Amino acid sequence: MPKIVKLREYNPPNLLGEFSSNDISPASGDNLDSPSADKYVYNASSNLRLWIRFESANPNDLVAYDVSNTPTITYEGVEETSEFTVYNNRMKAAKFDNVTNQYAELTFPGGSGNNNILTFGDGSAQDLPFSIGFWFRKLPESDGSEDADWLFVKGKSDTEIEYYAFYNPDSLVFNLFGSGDINNKQRITVDAAELNDNSWHHIVFTYDGRGSAGSNVPADGMKIYIDGILQARTSYIDSSNYTYMDGVSEKLFIGANYSTSPRYVADGNMAEFAIWNKELSLEEIR
Repeated sequence: MPKIVKLREYNPPNLLGEFSSNDISPASGDNLDSPSADKYVYNASSNLRLWIRFESANPNDLVAYDVSNTPTITYEGVEETSEFTVYNNRMKAAKFDNVTNQYAELTFPGGSGNNNILTFGDGSAQDLPFSIGFWFRKLPESDGSEDADWLFVKGKSDTEIEYYAFYNPDSLVFNLFGSGDINNKQRITVDAAELNDNSWHHIVFTYDGRGSAGSNVPADGMKIYIDGILQARTSYIDSSNYTYMDGVSEKLFIGANYSTSPRYVADGNMAEFAIWNKELSLEEIR
């Protein structure tokens, strides 16, 4: 008689059941680890730097900041939000659309060169680890094209850019940029054909912060997970010009590129966008 094997069900955390907008941790300065601070009931909560819930009218950032460095978060284009059930969890989601130019934009005070809490390198001596995770459901291209869907970009020009990721038909691409220059890059690419099934998927990008010191290849410390599974990279770029990322931009675009022509808005739904200042482990992602 053949042996019956029970497949492991992917069972992500019930995010809405584990925290609320009143249960938050400070996101900068010494207060982060204060014993008196409320904590998320979630893995790596003390390392959480940004958590965005796509509420109607305005995205809701669930992380508290130093008041002098609180970002503004707005929808651009025609705001469209809904509530979905994903793996039995209710989530707030935004729809991003290339035709009506829908995306979200986060801006820290201080202008260019702002070394804010979403910066993970000093441009000359070190990179720092970080992770970015969210839920995404790819929708058919609203304008009929199959151009890239930009998922997030920390930057605002080719000479003021830190990191980004995009979905190119059947692939996910993750980039780091040294000294704010788009030509000084570290890149990995993985197959991601499963994102075309009109279903929700949990995507996480991580970097261990190894930098370029000695014989280090930063791309070797970059990873992409889809639905809790580490994806094998299919290609990578290790630019000899890469040094370290640098704090050159006060802007983070979610669901779009920084360029206005073309904007490369991601056609799809996105929910629960978060950034941590650590490399999440597989156990923390699952």
